[in-house]
Amino acid sequence: MRRISLVLGVAVVMAAMIALTVGSALAKDSNRAKTKYTDPISGYEYHAVSPSLSATGEGIGQFRATVDPEEGDLPGQLDATIYYTGLPAGPNVTSEITHGTWILCSHGFTLPPLDISVNPPTPIPPTCNAGTPDSTIALQGIVRGGTIRWREKGYYVLSPLGTPLWIGKADVKGPLAITGGTVYGVPVEKGSGKFKGTLDHSPLILPPDPITGLRQPPTFVGTLRLKFLDVRDRDDLDTADDGKGRCPKCHSHQRQRDDLDTADEGNGVDDD
Repeated sequence: MRRISLVLGVAVVMAAMIALTVGSALAKDSNRAKTKYTDPISGYEYHAVSPSLSATGEGIGQFRATVDPEEGDLPGQLDATIYYTGLPAGPNVTSEITHGTWILCSHGFTLPPLDISVNPPTPIPPTCNAGTPDSTIALQGIVRGGTIRWREKGYYVLSPLGTPLWIGKADVKGPLAITGGTVYGVPVEKGSGKFKGTLDHSPLILPPDPITGLRQPPTFVGTLRLKFLDVRDRDDLDTADDGKGRCPKCHSHQRQRDDLDTADEGNGVDDD
């Protein structure tokens, strides 16, 4: 993918989910604030702009991911955009995720993530496919921060622009907020969550796609956890954003609350 020069991304990407059986239980559960949902996801980065090429000085990563249909609590597809700052990807380099947005749709999206009829291909704003109210998950939210920590193991190659491109893996994690949506007909006004996983640049060295001519995109696998908050818990988490996916008050909430256990079991995936 020509635009992937120095790709730093987080597959925030990241998707929250609830199984159909759990969904019906949710509709009857008046205390959603104490219910957590865990989702394994896997996907790819379809568009990227490095900080050095961005008009704002922030790097951009856009991702499309699918929830594991067997293990995930909430079925569907996720589209996420993250913004980050820091040095280009490299051994032991850490970049900061500043903000972002995400949307989860149980019936997928109306269009593919990229318009490949133009050059260079242009991202298409994600829109959920329609479904019946009792069988639809449509959630949206913001990315409240996070980090991208590149591992020491890897090597450099030249990007299509002639700049160094790090081929390696990064550990990514960060907090999320739900700003609205519905789950099986039940309104969800707000909530909190987190994502954690691995971003892999290795596919960038593979031959381009024979049909589109685009480079193979970086991949992301990980786990996302969500907690729906009751509308009465308005003081629990201020998720207001400024219209650009930023959350001015969220930096004071970087420390995870006791209701979101941050312990992991040594493999980069939380154990509860």
